[in-house]
Amino acid sequence: MIRSHHALRLLVLAASMAGLPAHALTLEEVLRSSHQHAPQIQRATARLAEADAGIQEAQGAFDWELNGTASQRGGVYGGGYADTQFTRRLAESNARIYGGYRASNADLPIYEDYYNTASGGEFNIGVAFALLRDRVIDEDRFRFRDAVLAQKQQEAEAYLVTLRTQFEAMSAYAQWLADGHALAVMENLAALANERQSAMRKQADAGDIARIFLTENAQNIARREAQIADARRRLERSAQKLSLYWRDAEGNPQVPRVSELPPLLDAPPALGLEDASLRETIRRVQALRPEQIAIEFGKEREQNRLALAENLRLPKLDLALEGAQNLGRDAGQDAGEEGRVLLRMSIPLQQNTADGRARGSQARLKSLEQERRLLNDQIAADIRAIAATADATAEEIAQAEREVEAANAMRRAENQRFANGDVDFFVLNMREERLAEAQLRRIAAERIWLENLAMFYFMTLDKAKLVPEAPKA
Repeated sequence: MIRSHHALRLLVLAASMAGLPAHALTLEEVLRSSHQHAPQIQRATARLAEADAGIQEAQGAFDWELNGTASQRGGVYGGGYADTQFTRRLAESNARIYGGYRASNADLPIYEDYYNTASGGEFNIGVAFALLRDRVIDEDRFRFRDAVLAQKQQEAEAYLVTLRTQFEAMSAYAQWLADGHALAVMENLAALANERQSAMRKQADAGDIARIFLTENAQNIARREAQIADARRRLERSAQKLSLYWRDAEGNPQVPRVSELPPLLDAPPALGLEDASLRETIRRVQALRPEQIAIEFGKEREQNRLALAENLRLPKLDLALEGAQNLGRDAGQDAGEEGRVLLRMSIPLQQNTADGRARGSQARLKSLEQERRLLNDQIAADIRAIAATADATAEEIAQAEREVEAANAMRRAENQRFANGDVDFFVLNMREERLAEAQLRRIAAERIWLENLAMFYFMTLDKAKLVPEAPKA
């Protein structure tokens, strides 16, 4: 991972350093606000709660049930009966337990003899098992297992949404930072032309320079003010985008002001990743990426669907063990206690439903496996590319700083010549604009570096960098 002597410096990204003016908006503030209030993260949290509710709903298949039947006949058979029964499926078990009480009076027809009881009624209890179909899995157990896996899948997706949102917040901050400093460069460039216009007017009035230089400088002022207007529009757009992540305590967007702009980093460090640490990072991320975890849970869900389809191929053979106790004076020794064993069977004669479901699940499993392989390859390629790009951009920043220093030296020298009356207005204007171009390249390089670093944190699951802790009171 990142070398220790670089890690401390990376924690102070883009003006998160101590000692800044109190009004400067830091990256840490934006990331904390985004994590607490961004609608994307709140929506993912709500979906996680929805997945939890799905588990509770699926558990309903294993709730206790109370069923009752009552009948009263008229005519030849003037009897009646009442039957109540409690029933429950056992979650994650091939069993159904039940028990109840029934009572009858008078005579019942032969086809309702099952409901005949002694005068005190009958208590009964039983347990049923599936011996073939539904022994390992059935619709109810599948739905429960699937809901649990869906909840775990949603946890991984919520984690991914959090990291992606924080990456987007950091990228938006980098763009706002760059656009704000680019505006300052343009304003400084226009200010130089405006100051020079006043001095040149005095020189023209004294006959030291031709008035055509005033006209040319006025053109420069107009062009540079147009550049300022364009820079302000870009800053307004980036400020509006940043407000989607920087929110107040009620979660409302806050548009950052120019006065809250922090300074650029003096010299952003390279990541400094060695090949061995990079390989270890790739292996760790391949195992822990939320997308990878979601795929693995997706495969497990699909395997359960395949098992459910294979279950439909089996004959249905159920075993029930029942016991009963008749009560009352007329419950003789033989009729007082009863026990019986029941077998029920049905055989599917065609397998279209099972075959269709099985083929669909097998195809989806193959698709998920290829998705997993592609994701692993993509993770390795992306991490290597972004690490190399971030380090290259850090070097570009250093080069841009050297270019700014050289351009500034040339501008100062040309400005001194101009002040001494050695008029070469074209060269002076060119030196100023070369300096501004160098400054803009320096700003753009830092923006790209911050965006690359945000991507690196996102891809390597560095939640500590993307979700900073709140300051202690």
